[in-house]
Amino acid sequence: MDKKAKKRSLGLSKTEKRIIICTAAVVLIALSIYPTVTYLVPFIKYSHAVSLMEKGSFDEATAAFEEMGDYKDAPEKIGECAELKEQARLEAAYQDAVALMENKEYDKAISAFRAIEDYKDAKDKISECVKLREQVRLETDYQEGLNLKASGSYDKAISKLESVHGYKDSEDQIKEIKFMQAQGFFDQTSYETAADIFKGLGGYPNAEEMWKESVYQQALQLANVYNSEETYIISSGYFSDSDSIYSLLESIKGYKKADDWLDKFFLLQTAKTDENEKVDFAYISSPTEFKPYFDGNYYYEYQNEDGTPSSRTTTNGMEHELFYENGEIVHERIKSSISDTVEDHYYQYEHNSDGQVIKRTHTYPYWDDSTATSVTTYKYDKNGNVIEEKETNDKNTSTTTHTYKYDDDGHMIEDIRKSDGDTPVHTITTYDYSDPTRVCRIYEPGNHTKETDYMYYSWVCLRKDLPKAGE
Repeated sequence: MDKKAKKRSLGLSKTEKRIIICTAAVVLIALSIYPTVTYLVPFIKYSHAVSLMEKGSFDEATAAFEEMGDYKDAPEKIGECAELKEQARLEAAYQDAVALMENKEYDKAISAFRAIEDYKDAKDKISECVKLREQVRLETDYQEGLNLKASGSYDKAISKLESVHGYKDSEDQIKEIKFMQAQGFFDQTSYETAADIFKGLGGYPNAEEMWKESVYQQALQLANVYNSEETYIISSGYFSDSDSIYSLLESIKGYKKADDWLDKFFLLQTAKTDENEKVDFAYISSPTEFKPYFDGNYYYEYQNEDGTPSSRTTTNGMEHELFYENGEIVHERIKSSISDTVEDHYYQYEHNSDGQVIKRTHTYPYWDDSTATSVTTYKYDKNGNVIEEKETNDKNTSTTTHTYKYDDDGHMIEDIRKSDGDTPVHTITTYDYSDPTRVCRIYEPGNHTKETDYMYYSWVCLRKDLPKAGE
């Protein structure tokens, strides 16, 4: 075939050429789209889903991964999204709880932490919140207690401060309030209530001293019959509650004049003489010390600023005016009750290194218009108790000696009196304190006489005669 013939046989029309070109283009386009659809699009979707997951859009990421089916690790990513979503929820809840805690909303914070108690240190945070909440309560109640104290609501203040036991100085505050309460009762003369409160304060400053003073005043209050502002005159004729007073004074032995009361005040107990008559004693007492008003021999007046008796008057009306130097009687002016007679008695003293009187010299007018001198010497034991008292007089040859013995509490238990001269005397007087409500005084005349000396005391007295010499 010649060349012209081949050319004619291979010749294509324009339409055919267009078809071929379009077909080839479609094929080329198809070939280019296939990998895009098959590989590129899923990859782009996967990458987008991962981006959503990393941004924390876990629901959108989960939906995107679910659309991919089994593409790559899409199923695993769905589970990872669920885990990350839960972690994000827990962290958000944790941070919310921390914010509540920092804002001191501890009850809400505790509830929030309990909802995620297995996350991080939520359990420790719960414990910390409980402690912080308790600290807030303690401080709130403590301050409220102080405010109640300042307002005078002592019972409420004590109750509130007791609810914060051990916090700050709450215990000291309670004691201070109770002390103030007791002081108030004391000022209102409610001594029994005051004493009970003071005693319960233990070692609180001045509490023990105020307890003793309250008991002291309570004893005085029980015995009080007559008072004029600052003094009390108490008489055995009206004394009514000796046992109670004894118990009170016994509990504060050694305080102020309590021992004097224990030894002397019970002279005021109602007693009977052999003639069944009441023995009447009376004492005057200020709030600070015990003073005799009537001791069976003298009535006392107190006009001196230092509280010492200014005068004393016998039962028959003889007045003794007293003058002092350094707290000791140096001059006694005695005025007769039936005449204008006046006697001046003078006293001089010698002391040992402890300031105790070891010698007293008494000069006084004698019946023959001369001057008599009586000298009394004293000896003491280590506790300051007089153990010997010896008196001599230049107008006679007699010497009278008293020898005293004491128990461990300082109470006199024996007085041996010996007197020589024209009429010798030997007596022994003993004291029995076994009955706490009274003292039994036993008077034993010596072997030179059987005369019984009546003891005008309000204690029950037992008297026993000793045989005469030679009997």
